[in-house]
Amino acid sequence: MAWNDLRSRLRLSVYPAADRDVGRAPDSRSQSVFPDGSISCFLILAIILAVVAGISSILAGFALMSGGPSARKLGLLAAFLALVSGPLGIALGAYTLVVLVPANRTT
Repeated sequence: MAWNDLRSRLRLSVYPAADRDVGRAPDSRSQSVFPDGSISCFLILAIILAVVAGISSILAGFALMSGGPSARKLGLLAAFLALVSGPLGIALGAYTLVVLVPANRTT
């Protein structure tokens, strides 16, 4: 009995995908590290968080310049959201927290 005949009877193959997918284009979803689509959900969540952080930072800046009553709360929210936005966001968020957290302000 030849090796190829034995292999075909036992369905043994070193590359089983190559035997069954001859002539087909590779499916990119099956080769993904996260085949269930969880990385797509994570990226969408990260983009939404970045947009919300950016909008809240802009609104907090305008509120702090105008001196509105809710400016400090909005600034703190923007600072907390900025902490997850990479190195620059961490630096600016931490500085904003240091400036806005003390309750006994002199200004």
